[in-house]
Amino acid sequence: MRINLPILYSQKDSRWASLILGFNTNRQYSFAGYSCLITNLAAICRYFGFEETPVTINDKLKDLGTSKGYLPGTGNYVYGGITNIHKQIKERVTKTPMPLTDTQLSEIRATLDDEKPVMVQLDYNPRTAGLDSHFVTLVDYNPGDENDFTIFDPNDGRLKSLKAYLGWFRPSARKTIEKYIIYDGPRSQVVGNTVAVPVDTFPILVHGATEWGKVVAEYLPIKEAEHTFFDEIQKVVNGYKSGATSARNRVVEVEADYKMSETQVANLLKELAETRAECQRSVKLKEAEIIALKQAAPNIEKLKSEYLGTIAALEDKLKTAQEDNGIKNVEISRLEVVLKHAEGDQETVSAFRKMINFIKDIWQD
Repeated sequence: MRINLPILYSQKDSRWASLILGFNTNRQYSFAGYSCLITNLAAICRYFGFEETPVTINDKLKDLGTSKGYLPGTGNYVYGGITNIHKQIKERVTKTPMPLTDTQLSEIRATLDDEKPVMVQLDYNPRTAGLDSHFVTLVDYNPGDENDFTIFDPNDGRLKSLKAYLGWFRPSARKTIEKYIIYDGPRSQVVGNTVAVPVDTFPILVHGATEWGKVVAEYLPIKEAEHTFFDEIQKVVNGYKSGATSARNRVVEVEADYKMSETQVANLLKELAETRAECQRSVKLKEAEIIALKQAAPNIEKLKSEYLGTIAALEDKLKTAQEDNGIKNVEISRLEVVLKHAEGDQETVSAFRKMINFIKDIWQD
């Protein structure tokens, strides 16, 4: 491990999870949900030898005053605030493009090689297009896989791979790192594989060490009572370490799957709500149509009656017109017969023709 953080804090630790971050007054802005950045800062301060917790960092940033530790009325950290608390700790912020460049990726790796921690802002939920901001600290990297950074995640206070936050809209480290902050300060007194231990934890570990001998004695294949068998002891220790690592990795995988499942359920619930709302709108429209039809029904019957009466009147007029037309034809025929018999009398013929034409004109009009 390139960077050994002495203490891995969790922002959901019951000792401070319910506290309100920064200058916020709304209880929703609790440490459990919003203190990832200052929880990283507390762990980094410990690395540089300063006794800090998320609570003490929060209090000291507030004591700096508005716009020096936090922005007014918020828990938004003002970069440079940690240097105002500990002058020896330097903070350098780099905002990245999309995606991270080769030069920036190389700088991050070189910084870790120089045993300087790097805090990064990434996307907590890669399933959505927007940035769900979260801060973690890079402590190591895999030279053969640029996406495999080892991170300290304050969300649960554990070490894991950055790959736990990759996928969908953020498929790689280059596309999920929004900014990175390099920290420099006094070199930690922790050397080799030793790890700093809180004072209140030390007695427990000492007691545990005496019990460890009993466990080793029970499981070692002792050949000679007076011989220590260091190699066998090392094998047992390595076996425990391997089992613990496998268990942690499995927990990380399960937690990642659980978070993804939570997101999927949330998306399905949203779709269900939208579908229900659409169905309700359709039902209301149909109900309005039914009411309108019911209200129009009496008017329809009235119009039907009026139309039937009009049709009957028109039929009577048609019948009368047909009868009048028959009378007209008979009268014209009678006059034509008279005219035929009066062909010798020109005056009579002329008078009858005028009468016939007069009758035709009247009926035609």
